Amino acid sequence: VLVFGSAFMTAYSPLYFKSSQDKDFLLRLPRILSGYGLVQTWVALALCLLAPEILRVMAAPSYRGGWTLVPWVAAGYWLSTTLYQPCLAVLEDQKKTAWAVLISGLPAVVNIALNWLTVPSFGATAAAVNTLLSFLLMAALALTISARLHRLPFPWMMLARYIAIAASAGALGGLVPLTAPLLLSIAVKIVLLAAAGLLMAFLSGFKFSELFLLARRAQA
Repeated sequence: VLVFGSAFMTAYSPLYFKSSQDKDFLLRLPRILSGYGLVQTWVALALCLLAPEILRVMAAPSYRGGWTLVPWVAAGYWLSTTLYQPCLAVLEDQKKTAWAVLISGLPAVVNIALNWLTVPSFGATAAAVNTLLSFLLMAALALTISARLHRLPFPWMMLARYIAIAASAGALGGLVPLTAPLLLSIAVKIVLLAAAGLLMAFLSGFKFSELFLLARRAQA
């Protein structure tokens, strides 16, 4: 999730700095953010769905139960990349990066405090949930503060649809027994991933060529 987010921001940030006052760019921005949200949601879903199989291949049996932590952490990084990072570009464009200290610092302190209170009793699960809560706070702060400078036109209803589709696919994937043959389990989940991605793309009407156009315009 972070890798794809960083790749997007490498193209998006320079383009935003250059075009934040361009009416044509601002009209296209909701679709750009919608396409980005689609990709990030699909990647997070892929990690969550395939985590059991990945750990079956790569980890010792004693570590395979760690797949239950992946959705919490993936959701946290989805918040960070899909919401926080575009807002950070606004702060950078407006020369208000001092706010980033509060936006990232306060959630870090909250995360440490929550871990201190909960990890001794609830272990790794608490750490994973605390990660999500900290990223949620960070995204909320970024959205609130950046909106005072430029309210980004996030397509909230479309993002909610992506999340609903991903959650449904994740629930269906969870019905696959952990003891199922590895190749069969992977095949079923790949079908679910493909179906979820196609449904997200259909509902959004987004064309991935638009992301490639974003990259070309950033390089221009």
